[in-house]
Amino acid sequence: MPTAKKRHMVTETGELAEAMEIARRHYAGLDGARLIVALAVERAEELRERDDAERRALEELIGSSSYPGGYLEELREEWPE
Repeated sequence: MPTAKKRHMVTETGELAEAMEIARRHYAGLDGARLIVALAVERAEELRERDDAERRALEELIGSSSYPGGYLEELREEWPE
């Protein structure tokens, strides 16, 4: 079917064949190309959720540590010139 969208050729390696076999149990009735799309979209969502969790964890850490007044100045005094 003609399209202006990018196309990707994928070789069904042993790894991909195994992944597709597992996915067939969850996505019954999908052909090979649609199965690969479903796998990619599902994995991308998992990665997006992980990225969001990591971002939230970092945001919680920002500003959670405080140093006593003058701490940096005292530390800098210990540095050799």
